[in-house]
Amino acid sequence: MGVAFLRKVSKVTRQLKLLTFLSVQTTPVTLETLADHGSVSTKTISSDIDDLNVLLKLKNVEIVKGRGKGTYLKNPHGQNVSAISSEVLAKQDGIQDLSREYQIFQQLFILRRTVSYATLSETYFVSKTSITTLFKQFSETMKPFKICFTYSNQGTKVVGAESQIEEYVVNYVAQQCLLSADQRLKTLNIEILPYFFEVPVVNSVYQHFKAFDQLLRDPLKREYRLNLYLGLLVQSAMIAQKIHVEAHEDVLMNKLDDLQVYSLASSLVEPIERDLNLTFSTNDLDYLNSQLIAHGVSAAIDNGMVQEQYKRFVSESITQMSKIMHVDLTDDNQLYNGLLSHFPPMLTRLNLGISIKNPFLKQIKEQYSILYNATWYVFTAFFTDNQLLINESEISFLMTHFQAAIERLDQLTKVLYVSPERSTISDISYAKIRKIIPRNIILERINEEQFLNLTGRIRVNMIISAIALPATHNRVLKISALVTNEDLKMIAMAFLEIGEAKQSQLRLGRSPHISALVQQSQIFLNTTCTTQTEVIHQIVTPLLTKQMITENCEQSILQRELMGSTAVDNMVAIPHAEASEVIESSLSIMTLVKPIDWGGREVRTIFLFCFSKKDMSAIKGVLDDLYLIIKHPECIEQLLNLKEPMVLLKMLRG
Repeated sequence: MGVAFLRKVSKVTRQLKLLTFLSVQTTPVTLETLADHGSVSTKTISSDIDDLNVLLKLKNVEIVKGRGKGTYLKNPHGQNVSAISSEVLAKQDGIQDLSREYQIFQQLFILRRTVSYATLSETYFVSKTSITTLFKQFSETMKPFKICFTYSNQGTKVVGAESQIEEYVVNYVAQQCLLSADQRLKTLNIEILPYFFEVPVVNSVYQHFKAFDQLLRDPLKREYRLNLYLGLLVQSAMIAQKIHVEAHEDVLMNKLDDLQVYSLASSLVEPIERDLNLTFSTNDLDYLNSQLIAHGVSAAIDNGMVQEQYKRFVSESITQMSKIMHVDLTDDNQLYNGLLSHFPPMLTRLNLGISIKNPFLKQIKEQYSILYNATWYVFTAFFTDNQLLINESEISFLMTHFQAAIERLDQLTKVLYVSPERSTISDISYAKIRKIIPRNIILERINEEQFLNLTGRIRVNMIISAIALPATHNRVLKISALVTNEDLKMIAMAFLEIGEAKQSQLRLGRSPHISALVQQSQIFLNTTCTTQTEVIHQIVTPLLTKQMITENCEQSILQRELMGSTAVDNMVAIPHAEASEVIESSLSIMTLVKPIDWGGREVRTIFLFCFSKKDMSAIKGVLDDLYLIIKHPECIEQLLNLKEPMVLLKMLRG
């Protein structure tokens, strides 16, 4: 014990002597000179310099080993070297072994190098047995992450899914940051990060993540903050090496809620990309987005930073959308706060010309086309008044807030799970049930005592219980304490019945017919227009003559097309005007002899609708009827074969 202690003190003293010696040199000196001064080999001096530089990074001081030019101390801010020496080497005294472990970890999991036991043994002055023991420790902790080492003649390297490797790195580094004082480290902070990552990356990610955390209405919990910061740090370090996470397939319905946070994820990485000259791929952003959600980040930013005019507009937009979609969203505080939170980063992006691509834009336009186009209508006036050029992705992000609000109104299915007292078995059972039921179903767990204390009729669609319950008006599924496969099948069938029952309650609610907005003079069949501009001009000319639109209406329609094509399926386009440019609502129909280019897609049928502000409540009904026609190719084919406008009018009027 005494010998080991003396050796450690000897090394610390030697390094202190080295640092002091370099601080008083006015010109670079050779490694041989330093070795003679310390009575050690040049290899030992080189190793000492590497150890010191890891810690000196935190003080913006560096020992530069110039090849052929000598070694010198780089101290740009003229800091007190004696004070730095005492502080740095006090830490060095406690983490010699960890320094070796961290540097090997960095090579394997961050730099992704293939290493050999022999080289590591020689580099760090330890036996191959010690290196083998360390690798075994890594291997054990890697198992839960489904990653492993692979061995070849070249050496050892880590293999596995990139997202899993990054999660392992976050987990490992977080544990090192959180070591308590009576363990291996004396500090509980992030000062060890330069062992793993380049200082510019650490500083940039920390600076921008801190600013992001301060914007959140509910600041992150301490443990969440550390893990999320480390996750972003690891991801940035990997992207700097051109290493990106893999794609994860998921259905659109499972992504809509997540997209409300997606713009926050994009806003978080934008300044980091500029600082470090990085590019986060769509998969990288999707992965970061999932991490934000997993760590409790919601699309809610401190409303204090939002101007009063935006608050008024958000309230008005919710009222307007309620009229269009025939639902009452005005009491949905989550929708109000979500939209209000969305505005600051969105306006910043639009003012700076920063574009964020929504990875699910195509699916949203196809599957939520009515709500998507309604969102265009609601927000167009605001962006025009503020001279901002909106784009399709931003509209789709705004739409997801409304979609989530509408789904919250749709008589959500609620299920109660009554379990024995909280235990590992009940936790496992709950997890199994949660896994098989849809995400939009609310599943709440209570114990027997809590159930017996409930009064009145329980407002849930179903009760799943692992214990015998007294008589209740609700449907009860009795399962075993440890859920079996048969139990899961029974639960799945029950949810299928609920879904079919809800579908049977749906009714087609018709808004004013398309025919109420169409006049014979607004039907143009088998025309020979060859460009988008020509089509729009021919359609709006009679509307302008009848003073149904303003003189700026044509330009507003063309401007909308510049923001994003209105072409949809079956060679159809649905251009539309701003409500502020419409005096009297109308719908015009045109078919073409030959297809023309419409924002990169071929189009032969055009439905151009103009809604005035007073008729906004009619939009959903018209879009409902319109999409019933558009989604059926045979209807479009029939329309293309018509020769007389009056025949079409009669068909529309039934």
